[in-house]
Amino acid sequence: MPKPLKAQDPGRSVDAWVGAELRHRRLQAGLKQAELADFAKVDPSLISKLELGVRGLQADTARRLDQVLRTEGFFQRALPLVEREKDKRAGQSDNLAETASDTGGAPLLGGMLESRVSGDVKEGNVHRRDLLVAAVGLTGLAAQVTQSLEQRLEFFELDIDDDALQQVEQAVKALAHSNRPAEETLQSAQQVAARVAVLADRTRRPSKLTAAHRSAGQLHALMASSAFDLGEWDACDRISSAARTYASLGEDDSLSAWVLGLQASAANWRSDPDAALVFLEEASLLAPKGEPALRVRAIMARSFSLLGDVGALRRLLGDIEAEGTPNSEDPLAGRIGGEFAFGEARAAACLATACLDSGLGAESERWATRALKAMDATPFSNRSVSQVAGARIDLAAAQLLSGRAGEAVALLESVMKTSLIGNASIAGRLRRVRGMLAHQRYQRDDRVRTVIEVIDGSTGADQKG
Repeated sequence: MPKPLKAQDPGRSVDAWVGAELRHRRLQAGLKQAELADFAKVDPSLISKLELGVRGLQADTARRLDQVLRTEGFFQRALPLVEREKDKRAGQSDNLAETASDTGGAPLLGGMLESRVSGDVKEGNVHRRDLLVAAVGLTGLAAQVTQSLEQRLEFFELDIDDDALQQVEQAVKALAHSNRPAEETLQSAQQVAARVAVLADRTRRPSKLTAAHRSAGQLHALMASSAFDLGEWDACDRISSAARTYASLGEDDSLSAWVLGLQASAANWRSDPDAALVFLEEASLLAPKGEPALRVRAIMARSFSLLGDVGALRRLLGDIEAEGTPNSEDPLAGRIGGEFAFGEARAAACLATACLDSGLGAESERWATRALKAMDATPFSNRSVSQVAGARIDLAAAQLLSGRAGEAVALLESVMKTSLIGNASIAGRLRRVRGMLAHQRYQRDDRVRTVIEVIDGSTGADQKG
C-alpha cells in the first residue's frame, strides 16, 4: 500500500505555499476537504492536490475558493505568483543550468512563509480561553453582514440546497438538547456557526439567507449561554449582541427576546438589576405570548428581588399565578426546544430563586418544590441536569431558612454527586447556601461540615465560618 503524500515545505514553492494557506483557511472555516470541494463544486481530489502543492491553482478555482472561504480575493491575488513560477519551470526545462544559477538554490519564498503557517489550526483539546476568544471573534461576522448583503458576489450557480439548512437545524437542535459540559457545547456551536457563515455567503435567495441568519443567531445564543455557564460575563455579552443581530436578520422576535433575557440574567448575576430591567423592557416588547413572555417576567422577578422591591415581586408573582401555565406554543421552543424551551419547571425555578433572594422562605420552598415536580414529569432525555441541580439547591436553602438542616443536606449531597458544581450558576447558589450552613447552630453536624468542605474545594468559597 503506497504511503500517503505529505504536505511540502511551504517555503519550497509557490504551489506549496498556496496549498499551506488553503489548508489553514479551510480549517479556520471548520470544513473538511470533501465539504470544501462540495461547496466550491470541484473534485475532492483537487483540494487534496492543491493542499499538497502538487497541483497549480487555476483562475476559476481561485475565484470559487475566495467566495466559499470568504478570503477577500486572496487566492486570486496569488495567481500572478503561480503563473510566474509556472513560467520559471518552463524556462528550467530549456536551460536548467541558467535557472539554477539565477536562484542560487535558495527556497523561493524562504522562512517568511514557514512562520506564516506555523500558526495553523490544531485539532484536539482546546483551552476554555481559546474557545471564548474564537467564539467572540465570530461576532465580527454580525457587524459585517449588512454590508455583505449589499455587496453579494455573482454566485447563483453555487447556491445552497435545502438539505444543508436542514442539517444545520438538526445540529442546532442536538446542541440545544445536549447535557455536555459548557466548554464542549461552546466549541461545537462555534464549529457549526463557522459552517453556517459559509452557507450564508453562498446564497442570494432571501428565504435561505433568512434561515441561515436564524440558525446563526441560535448558535450564537447557545455560545453566549455556554459563556454564561462558565461565568465569562464579558464574552457572554459580546456574543449575545451578535446573536441579537442575527436574530433580527433572521426575523425571529422570539430568539431576540430569549437573548435579551440571557443578558438580563447575566446582569442579575453581576448584581446589576437596573441594567437587567433595561434588557427586559426591550424583551417584553418583542416576546410572543406564552412561554417567551413568561420567561421575561420570571427573570424580571429576580431583578425585583435584587432591588429589594418585595412589593413589586409579590404583585408579579400574583399575576403569574393568576394567568396559569401558558398554552400557546413558541415556535423557537417547538422547533428547537431544549435550552430554548421555557415551561412551568423553569419558570417555577426562577421564581423560587427570586423568593429566596428576598428572604421569602415559604414561597421559595413552594416554587422550588413545584419546579422539581414538573422536572420529574419531564422525559429523562429532555431533562436538564443543571436545572434540576439548581432547583434542589434553592429548595435546600429554603429548608435551611426554616431550620430543616437534615432535609437540606440530603438535597445538597445529591448535587455534590454530579459534575456540575463548576457551573457558574450552580457555584453561585452553592456559595450562598454555604453561608447559611456556616451558622453556629450547625457547627457540630458532621454532614454539614463535609458539605461545606466540598463547596469550598469546588467553588473557592471563603472558608471562614
